[in-house]
Amino acid sequence: MTRSRRPILPRTVSLSRDGDVAVVTLRRPEKRNALRQVECDGIALAVQLAVEGEAGAAGGSPGIGEDAVQPSGTKPSAHPARVILIRGEGDVFCAGADLGGVYESGFLDAAGRMTEAILAAPVPMIAEVQGAAVGAGCQLIMACDLRVFAPAAACWIPAAANGLVLDTWMLNRTRELLGGALARDLMIGGGRITAQRAEALGFASRICDDAAQARRFAHDIAAQAPLSMRYAKAVLNDTKLRPSLSHAPAQDAHRELYDRVWQSEDVREAKAARSEGRRPQFSGR
Repeated sequence: MTRSRRPILPRTVSLSRDGDVAVVTLRRPEKRNALRQVECDGIALAVQLAVEGEAGAAGGSPGIGEDAVQPSGTKPSAHPARVILIRGEGDVFCAGADLGGVYESGFLDAAGRMTEAILAAPVPMIAEVQGAAVGAGCQLIMACDLRVFAPAAACWIPAAANGLVLDTWMLNRTRELLGGALARDLMIGGGRITAQRAEALGFASRICDDAAQARRFAHDIAAQAPLSMRYAKAVLNDTKLRPSLSHAPAQDAHRELYDRVWQSEDVREAKAARSEGRRPQFSGR
Protein backbone atom coordinates (compact mmCIF):
# COMPACT_ATOMS: atom_id res chain seq x y z
CA MET A 1 0.00 0.00 0.00
CA THR A 2 1.43 3.35 -1.04
CA ARG A 3 1.37 6.09 1.55
CA SER A 4 0.34 9.52 0.34
CA ARG A 5 3.21 11.96 0.40
CA ARG A 6 2.71 15.43 1.80
CA PRO A 7 4.28 18.53 0.29
CA ILE A 8 7.56 19.79 1.70
CA LEU A 9 9.23 23.17 1.72
CA PRO A 10 12.41 24.02 -0.21
CA ARG A 11 15.62 24.61 1.70
CA THR A 12 15.34 28.33 1.01
CA VAL A 13 11.93 28.82 2.68
CA SER A 14 11.22 27.97 6.32
CA LEU A 15 8.05 27.98 8.41
CA SER A 16 8.01 28.26 12.20
CA ARG A 17 5.46 29.12 14.87
CA ASP A 18 5.55 31.62 17.71
CA GLY A 19 2.21 31.08 19.38
CA ASP A 20 -0.53 32.45 17.12
CA VAL A 21 2.03 33.91 14.70
CA ALA A 22 3.44 31.82 11.85
CA VAL A 23 6.79 33.05 10.53
CA VAL A 24 7.74 32.43 6.90
CA THR A 25 11.42 33.16 6.24
CA LEU A 26 13.20 33.50 2.91
CA ARG A 27 16.56 31.82 3.52
CA ARG A 28 18.78 32.64 0.57
CA PRO A 29 20.93 35.44 2.03
CA GLU A 30 23.93 34.63 -0.16
CA LYS A 31 21.75 35.70 -3.13
CA ARG A 32 20.11 38.53 -1.19
CA ASN A 33 16.94 36.38 -1.01
CA ALA A 34 16.33 36.70 -4.75
CA LEU A 35 13.27 34.76 -5.88
CA ARG A 36 13.25 31.82 -8.25
CA GLN A 37 10.27 29.66 -9.11
CA VAL A 38 11.13 27.34 -6.21
CA GLU A 39 11.01 30.17 -3.64
CA CYS A 40 7.72 31.51 -5.01
CA ASP A 41 6.11 28.07 -4.79
CA GLY A 42 7.70 27.55 -1.38
CA ILE A 43 6.18 30.74 0.01
CA ALA A 44 2.76 29.79 -1.37
CA LEU A 45 3.05 26.37 0.28
CA ALA A 46 4.24 27.84 3.59
CA VAL A 47 1.21 30.14 3.67
CA GLN A 48 -1.07 27.18 3.00
CA LEU A 49 0.56 25.12 5.77
CA ALA A 50 0.32 28.00 8.25
CA VAL A 51 -3.38 28.44 7.49
CA GLU A 52 -3.91 24.70 7.96
CA GLY A 53 -2.18 24.77 11.34
CA GLU A 54 1.16 23.22 10.44
CA ALA A 55 4.41 24.26 12.09
CA GLY A 56 6.25 23.09 8.99
CA ALA A 57 5.99 20.62 6.15
CA ALA A 58 6.16 16.88 6.78
CA GLY A 59 6.53 14.18 4.17
CA GLY A 60 7.55 14.76 0.59
CA SER A 61 6.20 15.74 -2.76
CA PRO A 62 7.83 16.09 -6.16
CA GLY A 63 7.51 19.30 -8.08
CA ILE A 64 8.15 21.96 -5.45
CA GLY A 65 11.73 22.38 -6.72
CA GLU A 66 15.17 20.91 -6.74
CA ASP A 67 15.95 22.25 -3.28
CA ALA A 68 13.12 20.42 -1.52
CA VAL A 69 13.91 18.80 1.82
CA GLN A 70 11.99 17.49 4.80
CA PRO A 71 12.35 19.85 7.77
CA SER A 72 13.30 18.04 10.96
CA GLY A 73 11.12 17.99 14.03
CA THR A 74 8.12 19.71 12.44
CA LYS A 75 4.73 18.83 13.87
CA PRO A 76 1.20 20.11 13.40
CA SER A 77 0.34 23.07 15.61
CA ALA A 78 -2.69 23.01 17.87
CA HIS A 79 -4.54 25.48 15.69
CA PRO A 80 -4.16 27.51 12.49
CA ALA A 81 -2.07 30.65 12.65
CA ARG A 82 -3.92 33.90 13.28
CA VAL A 83 -1.23 36.02 11.62
CA ILE A 84 1.51 35.15 9.12
CA LEU A 85 4.72 37.19 9.19
CA ILE A 86 6.99 37.09 6.12
CA ARG A 87 10.63 38.07 6.50
CA GLY A 88 14.01 37.62 4.84
CA GLU A 89 17.17 36.21 6.39
CA GLY A 90 20.10 38.61 6.48
CA ASP A 91 20.14 42.33 5.82
CA VAL A 92 18.03 42.28 2.62
CA PHE A 93 14.33 41.42 2.59
CA CYS A 94 14.30 40.37 -1.07
CA ALA A 95 16.42 41.61 -3.97
CA GLY A 96 13.65 40.74 -6.41
CA ALA A 97 13.55 38.04 -9.02
CA ASP A 98 16.66 36.04 -9.77
CA LEU A 99 17.33 37.54 -13.19
CA GLY A 100 18.52 34.19 -14.48
CA GLY A 101 14.90 33.05 -14.70
CA VAL A 102 12.72 36.14 -14.53
CA TYR A 103 12.23 36.25 -18.30
CA GLU A 104 10.66 32.76 -18.32
CA SER A 105 6.91 32.18 -18.09
CA GLY A 106 7.41 29.55 -15.37
CA PHE A 107 8.70 32.18 -12.95
CA LEU A 108 5.89 34.59 -13.78
CA ASP A 109 3.27 31.92 -13.16
CA ALA A 110 4.91 30.94 -9.86
CA ALA A 111 5.05 34.58 -8.75
CA GLY A 112 1.35 34.79 -9.53
CA ARG A 113 0.61 31.71 -7.41
CA MET A 114 2.63 33.18 -4.54
CA THR A 115 0.76 36.47 -4.70
CA GLU A 116 -2.61 34.74 -4.96
CA ALA A 117 -1.83 32.60 -1.90
CA ILE A 118 -1.04 35.70 0.15
CA LEU A 119 -4.16 37.52 -1.02
CA ALA A 120 -6.41 34.51 -0.42
CA ALA A 121 -5.06 33.63 3.04
CA PRO A 122 -7.90 34.15 5.55
CA VAL A 123 -5.54 35.73 8.09
CA PRO A 124 -3.55 38.99 8.07
CA MET A 125 -0.22 38.80 6.25
CA ILE A 126 2.53 41.09 7.56
CA ALA A 127 5.78 41.83 5.71
CA GLU A 128 8.74 42.49 8.00
CA VAL A 129 10.88 44.62 5.67
CA GLN A 130 14.26 44.61 7.39
CA GLY A 131 16.17 45.73 4.28
CA ALA A 132 15.74 46.37 0.59
CA ALA A 133 12.59 45.05 -1.13
CA VAL A 134 13.21 45.26 -4.87
CA GLY A 135 11.05 44.36 -7.86
CA ALA A 136 9.35 41.04 -7.11
CA GLY A 137 10.26 41.64 -3.47
CA CYS A 138 8.26 44.84 -3.62
CA GLN A 139 5.38 42.89 -5.18
CA LEU A 140 5.60 40.46 -2.27
CA ILE A 141 5.25 43.16 0.37
CA MET A 142 2.45 44.85 -1.58
CA ALA A 143 0.47 41.62 -1.60
CA CYS A 144 0.64 41.56 2.21
CA ASP A 145 -2.00 43.33 4.28
CA LEU A 146 0.44 45.21 6.51
CA ARG A 147 4.10 46.18 6.36
CA VAL A 148 6.65 47.13 9.01
CA PHE A 149 9.95 48.66 7.94
CA ALA A 150 13.34 48.75 9.61
CA PRO A 151 14.77 52.31 9.74
CA ALA A 152 17.17 51.67 6.84
CA ALA A 153 14.74 49.67 4.69
CA ALA A 154 13.56 50.85 1.28
CA CYS A 155 11.69 49.50 -1.73
CA TRP A 156 11.81 50.15 -5.46
CA ILE A 157 10.78 48.54 -8.76
CA PRO A 158 13.44 48.60 -11.54
CA ALA A 159 11.20 46.90 -14.11
CA ALA A 160 11.81 49.42 -16.88
CA ALA A 161 15.57 49.37 -16.23
CA ASN A 162 15.54 45.61 -16.87
CA GLY A 163 13.21 45.65 -19.88
CA LEU A 164 10.38 44.01 -17.92
CA VAL A 165 6.65 44.65 -17.71
CA LEU A 166 4.43 44.09 -14.68
CA ASP A 167 0.98 42.52 -14.72
CA THR A 168 -2.17 44.59 -14.35
CA TRP A 169 -2.73 43.51 -10.77
CA MET A 170 0.64 44.84 -9.63
CA LEU A 171 0.15 48.18 -11.35
CA ASN A 172 -3.32 48.60 -9.87
CA ARG A 173 -2.19 47.45 -6.41
CA THR A 174 0.62 50.00 -6.46
CA ARG A 175 -1.82 52.74 -7.40
CA GLU A 176 -4.26 51.57 -4.71
CA LEU A 177 -1.67 51.58 -1.92
CA LEU A 178 0.42 54.59 -2.94
CA GLY A 179 -1.70 56.75 -5.24
CA GLY A 180 -1.26 57.51 -8.91
CA ALA A 181 1.59 60.01 -8.65
CA LEU A 182 3.83 57.81 -6.53
CA ALA A 183 2.94 54.72 -8.57
CA ARG A 184 4.18 56.54 -11.66
CA ASP A 185 7.35 57.60 -9.86
CA LEU A 186 8.07 53.97 -8.94
CA MET A 187 7.17 52.40 -12.28
CA ILE A 188 8.41 55.10 -14.66
CA GLY A 189 10.63 57.46 -12.69
CA GLY A 190 12.74 54.86 -10.91
CA GLY A 191 11.85 56.30 -7.50
CA ARG A 192 12.49 54.69 -4.14
CA ILE A 193 10.42 54.63 -0.95
CA THR A 194 12.40 54.90 2.27
CA ALA A 195 11.09 53.65 5.59
CA GLN A 196 10.35 57.19 6.74
CA ARG A 197 8.43 57.99 3.57
CA ALA A 198 6.58 54.68 3.74
CA GLU A 199 5.42 55.43 7.28
CA ALA A 200 4.36 58.97 6.36
CA LEU A 201 2.32 57.60 3.45
CA GLY A 202 0.70 54.89 5.57
CA PHE A 203 2.31 52.24 3.36
CA ALA A 204 4.26 51.05 6.41
CA SER A 205 2.18 50.55 9.55
CA ARG A 206 5.20 51.50 11.61
CA ILE A 207 8.99 51.56 11.73
CA CYS A 208 10.44 48.79 13.91
CA ASP A 209 13.98 49.09 15.22
CA ASP A 210 14.47 45.33 15.40
CA ALA A 211 12.86 41.95 14.78
CA ALA A 212 11.53 41.80 18.35
CA GLN A 213 9.42 44.92 17.76
CA ALA A 214 8.09 43.48 14.52
CA ARG A 215 7.18 40.25 16.30
CA ARG A 216 5.36 42.15 19.07
CA PHE A 217 3.37 44.02 16.43
CA ALA A 218 2.39 40.70 14.84
CA HIS A 219 1.23 39.37 18.23
CA ASP A 220 -0.82 42.53 18.81
CA ILE A 221 -2.60 41.91 15.51
CA ALA A 222 -3.06 38.21 16.33
CA ALA A 223 -4.85 39.16 19.56
CA GLN A 224 -7.68 40.80 17.61
CA ALA A 225 -10.90 39.06 16.53
CA PRO A 226 -10.04 36.59 13.72
CA LEU A 227 -13.42 36.62 11.99
CA SER A 228 -13.54 40.42 11.95
CA MET A 229 -10.09 40.61 10.35
CA ARG A 230 -10.94 37.84 7.88
CA TYR A 231 -14.04 39.72 6.72
CA ALA A 232 -12.19 43.03 6.37
CA LYS A 233 -9.41 41.43 4.34
CA ALA A 234 -11.83 39.60 2.05
CA VAL A 235 -13.80 42.75 1.26
CA LEU A 236 -10.72 44.94 0.80
CA ASN A 237 -9.20 42.44 -1.64
CA ASP A 238 -12.44 41.91 -3.57
CA THR A 239 -11.91 44.38 -6.40
CA LYS A 240 -12.95 44.09 -10.02
CA LEU A 241 -9.54 45.54 -10.95
CA ARG A 242 -7.85 42.38 -9.73
CA PRO A 243 -7.23 40.01 -12.65
CA SER A 244 -6.14 36.42 -12.55
CA LEU A 245 -2.52 36.51 -11.45
CA SER A 246 -1.19 34.64 -14.45
CA HIS A 247 1.34 35.49 -17.13
CA ALA A 248 -1.01 37.81 -19.02
CA PRO A 249 -3.04 40.79 -17.81
CA ALA A 250 -6.82 40.53 -17.73
CA GLN A 251 -7.75 43.62 -19.69
CA ASP A 252 -7.83 42.87 -23.42
CA ALA A 253 -7.11 46.54 -24.13
CA HIS A 254 -3.61 46.11 -22.70
CA ARG A 255 -2.89 42.52 -23.69
CA GLU A 256 -1.34 43.33 -27.07
CA LEU A 257 1.17 45.76 -25.56
CA TYR A 258 1.92 43.40 -22.67
CA ASP A 259 2.73 40.54 -25.04
CA ARG A 260 4.69 42.87 -27.30
CA VAL A 261 6.99 43.82 -24.43
CA TRP A 262 7.77 40.22 -23.53
CA GLN A 263 8.48 39.38 -27.19
CA SER A 264 10.53 42.52 -27.87
CA GLU A 265 14.16 42.99 -28.82
CA ASP A 266 14.52 44.99 -25.61
CA VAL A 267 13.84 41.89 -23.51
CA ARG A 268 16.47 39.97 -25.47
CA GLU A 269 18.89 42.90 -25.07
CA ALA A 270 18.28 43.00 -21.31
CA LYS A 271 19.05 39.28 -21.04
CA ALA A 272 22.22 39.66 -23.12
CA ALA A 273 23.39 42.68 -21.14
CA ARG A 274 22.84 40.80 -17.91
CA SER A 275 24.95 37.85 -19.04
CA GLU A 276 27.68 40.15 -20.41
CA GLY A 277 27.84 42.38 -17.34
CA ARG A 278 26.98 45.65 -19.10
CA ARG A 279 24.19 48.22 -19.20
CA PRO A 280 21.44 47.41 -21.70
CA GLN A 281 20.95 49.62 -24.74
CA PHE A 282 17.21 49.68 -25.39
CA SER A 283 15.83 50.42 -28.87
CA GLY A 284 12.09 50.41 -28.19
CA ARG A 285 11.57 47.45 -30.55
